[in-house]
Amino acid sequence: MERLTTRDLAARTHLAPQTISNYVKEGIITPIDISPDGRYYFDMSVADDLITRNLLKKYSNHTAIVVLYTDEDSMKTFENTYNNYLVEEGILRIDNLTEKVSEVRERVEANALHDRLFCIYLCEKIMRKHDSEIRKLQADLPVHIMKNPKLEDRNLLLENLDVLVADTASIMEKLSPNDKKIVQSAFYRLKEQEEKVHERYAMNEIGALVKQLNTSKNPADRFEFPMKTKTIENLVRKEKQSFYAESLDKALEKLKDGYQSLIKIDCTAEDSIYDLLYKTRFTEHIKFYGCDNATKELNEIIRFLEDTKKVEYGYLEVR
Repeated sequence: MERLTTRDLAARTHLAPQTISNYVKEGIITPIDISPDGRYYFDMSVADDLITRNLLKKYSNHTAIVVLYTDEDSMKTFENTYNNYLVEEGILRIDNLTEKVSEVRERVEANALHDRLFCIYLCEKIMRKHDSEIRKLQADLPVHIMKNPKLEDRNLLLENLDVLVADTASIMEKLSPNDKKIVQSAFYRLKEQEEKVHERYAMNEIGALVKQLNTSKNPADRFEFPMKTKTIENLVRKEKQSFYAESLDKALEKLKDGYQSLIKIDCTAEDSIYDLLYKTRFTEHIKFYGCDNATKELNEIIRFLEDTKKVEYGYLEVR
């Protein structure tokens, strides 16, 4: 089971880490573990719950179809009739959004092509970061040389600073032995710094992975990032959460066109009042069917919901 840190969970759900910490303090979410230094760890179900909350706010075009029934046969008859209507109208039915989020997330993460895309995306990002740091080191080299108080011919170097890295050999020929030694020392230092950057980003291993990605012909192939350094490990962990969060967002975009949930309330059950309140707690738009089956207590709850939500009544009987 994958354990998510506070930052992992924040990346997965597009929330700030502080928001996650506040949710823990407020009792909205519960970590599965707390380290001795106070760090929270969560399982993936917490991410699914928070993503569901976000989706309900993001895609408000949702109607809960609440069916009040007294026997299973009438419920099945209604459900079959209503399902046919949804199919004819092309309306999406999702009874449990959290389960749907979990199902889609697992499908996305199990897809080898998503895995391949993530590897390509992160390899390119790592190489860009590596190249950016190398360019900065090379850009800083002339500044480092010019700061040396022992330079003899500053003007000569100043005139050639823009080509010092690209055309080192020809510039070295013009320098005095003293200045040549200073420049050589600066280049040795640059090379050492470049090698450290190269190692930190595990460029040999990343290059090998890129080769595997380019030569692999099997869409089902999976790839492993070389967790050789802490830099790579942190990048993989952080970017993986964000990448799969965006992939999940795209997979769930069809919700923006609207969807309906079928909520079944057995009027003969002792917990029917609790069931109705609990299952409609995050829903702003409710359409009731079978209200003639409602008990006195359920009718009171329905009147309460009329004051707090948008409530409609359907005319299809539940008998």
